[in-house]
Amino acid sequence: MLDLVSNEVASQSPSKFPAGFLEKLEESGGGLPGPEFLRQISSLIRKLDMQGIPDFSELPMSSWEVEVKFPRIKGFSWWVESDEYETLEEGLRAGMESEHPGGCRQELPLLAAEVQEALLLFPDPTELESSLRPVVPWASVSILRQILQLVNRHASEQH
Repeated sequence: MLDLVSNEVASQSPSKFPAGFLEKLEESGGGLPGPEFLRQISSLIRKLDMQGIPDFSELPMSSWEVEVKFPRIKGFSWWVESDEYETLEEGLRAGMESEHPGGCRQELPLLAAEVQEALLLFPDPTELESSLRPVVPWASVSILRQILQLVNRHASEQH
């Protein structure tokens, strides 16, 4: 598309474009002629497209992405971090039972989906921790797997 626009800019008279378009194009190009600037941008986009999307080992999720993508995991933090229960499993069970019975249908499947997605997105424990721990300090493969197992057990035993 940018190549086509570049060809049009190079071949057309200035009156064919909206007022100020060519001036803004020249300004954006930092001194390059408009058509050349558009061709360079087009070339860069093609190169980036060929490289593909970086893996999370190359580019960890930012904190805001974790908060948006995994709100239920983050919200489950109280049950994991609480010192009210003697064991982690007791805290996790209490967290699930706190939703029982009405919230189970709404919250637990979504929690399980987020946990499963995190485990699939970050198969390497180091990647998972580097992405999730700034927002969810307790996040680890073992704890997420334990949550998933307990959600499945709760659903099969209680429903």
